[in-house]
Amino acid sequence: MLASENPLEWLQGWYYAMCDGDWEHQSGPKISTVDNPGWTLKVNLLRTGLEAIDFEKLVIERDEHNWIHCKVSEGHFYGYGGPLNLGELINVFRDWAQPHLVIRDFPSDDVSQFSTEEP
Repeated sequence: MLASENPLEWLQGWYYAMCDGDWEHQSGPKISTVDNPGWTLKVNLLRTGLEAIDFEKLVIERDEHNWIHCKVSEGHFYGYGGPLNLGELINVFRDWAQPHLVIRDFPSDDVSQFSTEEP
């Protein structure tokens, strides 16, 4: 899943890779809608290995319904975007997080699907 080109599949894999029996009870990505219309993506970075990684604020305004704003603040990644930009928000998070990915001990023995190495 972490090798998937599909943003939602990648986010599912990243979430699962972070799960350790405790983290998932208080953390994880939150996706919701906003009324302009659009999306928000909020990810708690605590205990992900990303909390100390710099992120340069990103603002792209293409038009009224095609825009993204992303930042890291107070231990969270925040992404906001237009109604068709949810995948792009996840990709911005992925492009920043993937190079710093730390695979934890999995709750399952089947970790092969999460390998980021080429076979």
